[in-house]
Amino acid sequence: VDTVHATVIYGVAEAASGHCLLARFPSLVDSFVAVLRNSSAKYRRPASPDADIHAWGTLREESAVKFYEKLTSRGRASVDIEVSVTQNDTELFTGTFGWFAAAKEP
Repeated sequence: VDTVHATVIYGVAEAASGHCLLARFPSLVDSFVAVLRNSSAKYRRPASPDADIHAWGTLREESAVKFYEKLTSRGRASVDIEVSVTQNDTELFTGTFGWFAAAKEP
């Protein structure tokens, strides 16, 4: 159908949300594990297979602070990351990815 399959766009968006979490909390990588718990997605336009797509996640500062405080005090926490996927400066997808993180077992 000359478009990029929705699962590709979703996969890029999910990866961007994970990257956002990792980039915001690099010091937690060795002591915590994170898993995607839930998501919501809205596809706005089809993507062309002839151009690059770009995705980025956004973590609100207030949410990041609460997540870090709860994670370090209780050993587990959840946080939502907003993601946008674009192609040629046109928004194709928006979504929210809910991550759960917990201390690694010794």
